[in-house]
Amino acid sequence: MTGRGWWVLAHAVAMLLVGVLREVSLLTVPALALLLWFAWEWVRFTYRVRLVVPRLRILREVGDERGPLKTLWAGRDYEVRVRVELDALGGLPFVVVRDVVPFALAHVKGPTADEGRVDSRHPIGFSYRVHCPRAGRARFEGVRVEMSDLQGFFAHVTFLREVVFYPVLPAVVASRGGGPLLKHHNELPPPGIHRLRQPGSATELLDLRDYIPGDPPRTIAWKVSARRDKLITKVYESEVPVRATIFLDTSSSVRVPSPVYEQVKRKRGEADPPVYLRPLDRLIELTAGILRVNASLRDLTGLCTFDEQSFQIVRPERSSHHAQRLLRVLADAASLGPVAAHGDPALVVPLAVGLAHEVYPDLLRNEVNRLPAMLIWFDGFPGVSRHPRGWIDRLHRAKRRILFIGSVVIPIGLTLLNLTTLLLDGVPDMVRGLVLFLWLFGSPVIAGVSYLLFLFSVLVSHRHRNVARWRKRLAALLCVRATTAPNGAPPLPPEGGTAALLEDDDLYSLHLHYFLAEHQVPCSVPLYDEQGRYLFAVPEKIPVLAKALLQAVGRGRDNELFVLMADLLELDDHLAPLLQAVRVALSRHHQVLLICPWPEDVPMPDDKPRRPRDAETIRGVLRQMMTQRFHTAYGRIRQAFARLGVQMICAADEESVPLVIRRLEQIRMARISAHPGMKG
Repeated sequence: MTGRGWWVLAHAVAMLLVGVLREVSLLTVPALALLLWFAWEWVRFTYRVRLVVPRLRILREVGDERGPLKTLWAGRDYEVRVRVELDALGGLPFVVVRDVVPFALAHVKGPTADEGRVDSRHPIGFSYRVHCPRAGRARFEGVRVEMSDLQGFFAHVTFLREVVFYPVLPAVVASRGGGPLLKHHNELPPPGIHRLRQPGSATELLDLRDYIPGDPPRTIAWKVSARRDKLITKVYESEVPVRATIFLDTSSSVRVPSPVYEQVKRKRGEADPPVYLRPLDRLIELTAGILRVNASLRDLTGLCTFDEQSFQIVRPERSSHHAQRLLRVLADAASLGPVAAHGDPALVVPLAVGLAHEVYPDLLRNEVNRLPAMLIWFDGFPGVSRHPRGWIDRLHRAKRRILFIGSVVIPIGLTLLNLTTLLLDGVPDMVRGLVLFLWLFGSPVIAGVSYLLFLFSVLVSHRHRNVARWRKRLAALLCVRATTAPNGAPPLPPEGGTAALLEDDDLYSLHLHYFLAEHQVPCSVPLYDEQGRYLFAVPEKIPVLAKALLQAVGRGRDNELFVLMADLLELDDHLAPLLQAVRVALSRHHQVLLICPWPEDVPMPDDKPRRPRDAETIRGVLRQMMTQRFHTAYGRIRQAFARLGVQMICAADEESVPLVIRRLEQIRMARISAHPGMKG
């Protein structure tokens, strides 16, 4: 019921009471008629809420000028058309329908809401345009419906939840660094066109040359040799495919957004920074560029995504369906968000509360999810927290314990002590008198002080009570979500899951981050713990990457190229399993290339160090220390892999894609030179 409805009801009841008490029929009859009309409107509105609203249906289309689409591309604009229909008798006199634009998309123009009447003949709808800034997945949650009667006495808010995913594939554009991106050898032309001019082992004749001892007899051109009176050897064209497997790091360390400074925005030519500047976005851009070039060169490309828990390998192929599959894998990887295992939940609770209000209003209603008044006033959770938030927070969490100890434990203890001193012989009279004095006067004083502390904590902890109330409601929501739609978070116990989230700050923070990451809500995550250790330096991904590389080597053919796109800057002390796997790959005559993600606001390791303008400020000193830390870690990693002959470059280098293509060309030429018919 709205405020207007309460005022009308209050005035109608007042008119009825005055009319009955004063026996004024001119007030009694209109008041009864008004109450009956008000009750009838309430019955009609309740009928619409219970039976008509669940029959609403959403029809959504996302497309462009060519029509509806199921797959989107990064860097393009699309039109979203939403229509809400009613498949039931009757109708809703007034509704406001608003669509929730996914965080992975940027609203360009057009209304995202509409209002009016909805029935079986008159649907309501609107359309707007969005822009896909980067690869990932666009998650459309549904539409928010706000309805009321024509008089404005009653209102109801619900959410028509219909989750739809649209993969946003990375834009396969050429590398900005230029360089050789076209393969002059080993290119399969269309049928009837012969442009292959490299010696190889195919069936197309390329050239004739003099016979060299060691050439196989089957390559001798006997007719030409008879005419020239000397042995002539046939040289055939090359159709040698090269295999390359890309190992893409999708762990939490590459999902953390990097800070954006003015020089980065000027470099990109943007007025405002994008939503995310993550190392993962640059790695996906490089991977998409390599896939595009290899597909144009008819080479075979595979992809392996790994994190700190597991890995998934897609074997190298070169069909069009395979290329689309790899792009979808990249889109799924780009949709992942950062998750902090030991963060302060107070930093992300406002975002989680706003998202829950927007998307899950049905799970936040008081009749299904509320905190009892006893827990609001007498309890504070968590009982123990490792995140200091001031003495008021500690007093709020300890107020029930203080009240219980001061008013129950200490008086009962003094009473028992007094009885013990009276019953035991040999106790000095001075001790008995002191205990009696404490029992008579100390107990009331201590109890009074505990009551005053409790009342004081109640008066000054209004904000903490609201935080506790939202924590309980979010904990119940997270438990329901963990059972109905798992999002990768650790499982909660079937019984007591809400209590575990109330008392464990780390578990609560972890589930909140998974909840926000599932809905693609950007949020800040802590980078360092209380001891100054980097939280996203996860050495568990090193054995996972080593195992994936060994499996790819075991299934490899001939000499292949393995491109490792992994963040190893903070893991130089844990590289032993990966170095051993690289040695195995090199012993099988494969080639390995390491591409390390690099923050866009940090100078490249090979660049000459420049003194920043704000070098004398605290921000400038911290930036210099961070740059030095990255450069030192990069040098250690590069030295460790240089001992094995493995080249390491930064992902921010513009020559990353051309370097991979040159490596593939080297492998191809090595195969051709090793062919028996080409010796000498």
